[in-house]
Formats: sequence, structure tokens, C-alpha cells
Amino acid sequence: MEKLRSKEETKPYINFALHAHQPLRYNGISINEEIYKRCYLENIKLKNLEKVSVNISGSVLLDLLENKNNKIYSELAENLREVNEKTIKEYAISNFLLQGSVFHSIIPLLPEKSRILQYEWSKTLFEHFFKSEHKGVWLPEQAFDKKSLEFLANQKEEWTILPQWASLDKINTSVPYKTQSGENMIILFYDKSLSDKISWRQAVWNFSDFIKGKNKDDLSSWNLAMDIETFGEHGRDKKEKEDGPWWLNNLIYYQIPGAGYKISPIQSVLFSNNLIGGNKDISRLEDVLIKNSGSWSCLCERHIENIESELRKAGLIGEYGPYLENLPKEINGLLRWGLFCGCVNNGETEKSLWKLPFKSGLTSMLEELHGLYGDISKGVINKPFDALADYINVKIRAVGGNLKKSFLDNFVNKHFIFKREDDVKMFFYMAESIFHAEASQTSCGFYWENYDRLEPNYNTIHAANSIALFKEGLSYNKNKEYLKKIEQISKNLEKDLEKTSKKAIKLYNDVLDGYGKKDLLEFSYGGDNKLKFDPKEHTHIEKIVNLYEK
Repeated sequence: MEKLRSKEETKPYINFALHAHQPLRYNGISINEEIYKRCYLENIKLKNLEKVSVNISGSVLLDLLENKNNKIYSELAENLREVNEKTIKEYAISNFLLQGSVFHSIIPLLPEKSRILQYEWSKTLFEHFFKSEHKGVWLPEQAFDKKSLEFLANQKEEWTILPQWASLDKINTSVPYKTQSGENMIILFYDKSLSDKISWRQAVWNFSDFIKGKNKDDLSSWNLAMDIETFGEHGRDKKEKEDGPWWLNNLIYYQIPGAGYKISPIQSVLFSNNLIGGNKDISRLEDVLIKNSGSWSCLCERHIENIESELRKAGLIGEYGPYLENLPKEINGLLRWGLFCGCVNNGETEKSLWKLPFKSGLTSMLEELHGLYGDISKGVINKPFDALADYINVKIRAVGGNLKKSFLDNFVNKHFIFKREDDVKMFFYMAESIFHAEASQTSCGFYWENYDRLEPNYNTIHAANSIALFKEGLSYNKNKEYLKKIEQISKNLEKDLEKTSKKAIKLYNDVLDGYGKKDLLEFSYGGDNKLKFDPKEHTHIEKIVNLYEK
């Protein structure tokens, strides 16, 4: 197997893939502002992102567009674009990776339509924000299965990075491989031991001492992957948070070069070796067999039959049998976001059972809304799914405050058959409804040990907004059967939320009841913590509809 070389042929290299994600937060600007200032901006100012591959999730990009008048947000957006332009100029290629699903949803657990839609929305948002193309894709939580890798390969994605245990073969994490499925795509495997040591032990060790003997006299690469938040946000105390960006800077600009290694974005190394880009030739790479599924933050290995046995004991199997049938038979590494697992609650899986009705209910709602939208759009829209995919162009301009009437008119002329005003307004409400239904799949909402964390509450708010928006859209349609169907979808979801948590069903109903009636709602999470929010925040739908009326 031929090993990659950096431009300095005598030096091996070390490359980072750093990932940044925050969910869409309701009235959460103070939370994100602190993270952006303390972590993202500080790492940019220290030029840490200029030497690494970077992924910024779609929800962060939307947040930056929406709050462009905020000094911290506008500075971060400007600096991210400057980093992108600088690396394109220096390396002839962007160092930014596309987010595989716009809301950081777990791709293997998304329905097929959502998998395609969230990818298309992510791609459009990336190109709108950065004004450039990408060459690689980041899988949220590095969660994969064979179908998701085939899907991305068929979208012409050129490379991604996975945990080293994703391979069925004995692999060398120093070299790239190509997959055997779909159109061949490059897979890099990150080294867990070194990545974890950098992430969680930071300044207590010396890079030169650690690397010595482990990669001695071997001119190969080390591929590392971790969250950007590790450096400036995830510190155990105030000092660790303050020191995080500086520690990464010391590692990139002093310790790694001092140990005899070169550091540069992964894309630039792949590009200079003609493995991506116009002169791409990956025929010399070895094939690799990938496991059925996995991720980087859930190591539970369970077969669906064993799970069914446990659910039968809990009296849940009959009700959730159809949901289980749609999951991969081997759901290794995905349990954390779809069912229950031993990664939380000290391995006591039964305490995680709230995730099954929560995930099942939100996924069923999402699929049913897609189906109802498709039924209503027949004879109204030329290609309903294409119009839905194109809606993100309307959304990001409404969010950014630069949506024009002429753009809306062109959108309608492109997608609608008869261009009736009520049909157009109904579409925008339905599209925004599905936007929030997709946002309810954000991985953070299923990550934690119980529902009391803030992120599951956000997913519930998105779900309630989704139902409220669809109902409002149906006010432009005289077919009462559609309204009955959306009411049934809501009732089905309520049953699952009742099994999730008393707080979940209360929050859902509070948002539905308060939508359009109150300026602010308030709910508690995690004990005494309270959040005040406007149910319509992040929708921007009135801005779109009112502009179309003019």
C-alpha cells in the first residue's frame, strides 16, 4: 500500500479533522455567543483552523446568517469565510467539509427522503455561506452504515473520515482506502488513542514523548478527529476552557513541527496526491470492507433480536415492532440515538428506554408529514420533492434578511403549475413545517442520559412547531380530510411523548397551545433552569408569506 507524502517528502504528517456543532437554539443566543467567542473565534484568531480540516454544522451556519447584526456572530462568519478563502489560495482547495445532514441528524437512522433532503439542504447552505465547493463530507457523530456510505458515494462525495473500528479488515490508520460499495469513495480512519489523548488530557503530556516509538522511522500520516469545542468549551473548569485554544495552537505550531511532523489540511494532502479533484486517480488504493454500522461515541454492539427480547420484557415490543423493522439488523454504534444503550446511566440500559418512544414518535411524524405533503402537492406543484429541496434557498435568504419578492416570484414560476396564491402560501407553511420536523431529528436530543437535558426539549419544540405550521398551512386548503390527517399525526406523536416523559408531553402541548397566541412561553429543564422562548422563533414564515403578498 502506497503511503501518502506531504510536500516535504522527508516528513510524515499529522492531520486534524475538527468538527463544530451547536443545535438551533430557541432564544439561545447567550449560550451560543459564549461558545462562539470563547472557542470558535479564539481558535480562528490563533490561526488554528488554517492548518486543519474543518466541519461547521448547518445549524451553526443558519445561526450565523440569522444573527448577522450581532457583533460576535458577524465577526465569526466573516472570519470563517476568510479562513476558507485563505486555504483555497494556499492549498488550491477549501479546508472545509460539508455536513452530511444539515441538522446534525444521524444519517443511518433518517428515513430515505430525509436523508436526501437534509443532504441537499446542507450542500446548498454550504455553497451559499462559503461561496465555494467542498471535496469531503463529515458524518454527524461519524455514524455510518453501508447504505449511508453508498448514498454519499453516489452523490459524488470524494472522501470522509471514520473511526478506526469501522473497518472489518485490519487497517493502517496512516493511509487512505477506497470503499467497495457505490462509486468508490476515499475513507480515512482516525487514530482513536492519539485523538482521545489530545482531546481529554491536553497539556499533561508532551507530544514528542508520546509519538516516540509508536510511529518510529515510519514516514506515514496520523489522522486525528475531534470536536473544536474540545479547545475552549469542553474544559472541566474555567482555566481549561481559557487555555484550550492556546494549547491547540502550541500543538499545531510548535509541538508537532518540533517532533518532525508536518501539519496541513487533509484535503490538501489528498489533492496534492491526485486522490481528489480533477486529476483524481484512486486505483492504487486498497479496498476496505466496512462494518454494517457504527459511530464514534456509542460503542454498544447489539443485534436487533437481543433488543427485541429486552423490549418484550418492558412491554414495548408490540407497539414499536414496525419501527424496529426499519432499523439495521445490526445496530452497533447507533443505539444511543435510536433506542437505548449502555453508554449512558452507567450502563443501565433500562434508564434509557425513554429514547425509543421519543425517536420513534418523531421519526413517524416526519415520515407522515412527508407523505401528507406529497398527497396535497399533487396537481399543484410540478415536482413536489424538488420544490421542497429548493425551499432552502428561500429559507436562507429569509433568515439572512435579503429575501426579495423577485426571488419568490421566480421560485413560484419554476415549481407551481397554476400559481394560485392560496396554494403558494400553503406550500410555504408545509415546507417550513417539514424544515422543523427535520430539525427535530437533531442528534443532540437523543444523546443524553435523560429527557431533562435542554437538547431533547429543543427537538420537542421543533416537533410542535412543525405540527402548528402544517395546520396553519391547511387554512388555505378547503379539504377537511387533510386537517383530520394532521390532527391524527399530532395525536400519534402525543402518545409517544407521553411514554417519553411527562415534561415532553406538557412542553409539546404548551407550544401548540401558545403558538401564535403568546409572545413568550417558559419551561423548566434540569431542575431550576428555565428557558423563555417564542414558539415562532426560527420559522421566518410570516416574513416569507407577507413578502409574497406585496
